[in-house]
Amino acid sequence: MPVAAPAAGISSGSVVVIGALAGIALNSATEGSYADVKLNGVFELPKAAEAIEQGTELFYDASAGLVTASETDATADADGAAVNIKIGHAFAAAAVNDATIEVKLLG
Repeated sequence: MPVAAPAAGISSGSVVVIGALAGIALNSATEGSYADVKLNGVFELPKAAEAIEQGTELFYDASAGLVTASETDATADADGAAVNIKIGHAFAAAAVNDATIEVKLLG
């Protein structure tokens, strides 16, 4: 899926949020050009410092740039509505000290 790069650009391998969708950039792109974004598959992504069991529903905290099992983050709005976007499920378990986790994207 081609996605237009914002002013900050898109780095290859980074999470790209498109409305309610989240995918992984397959190439880097500067403002005015396009990145190809994969919306399905399994990718190793940076995660928050928390233990996560295999199969756990995962969310992407864009402000921290991390995957987490939490639907809300520190910037949740006043009524507690979710701020993190659903990204997929844990393909494998990860310990608290693991810096990354394998994520099966929602697709």
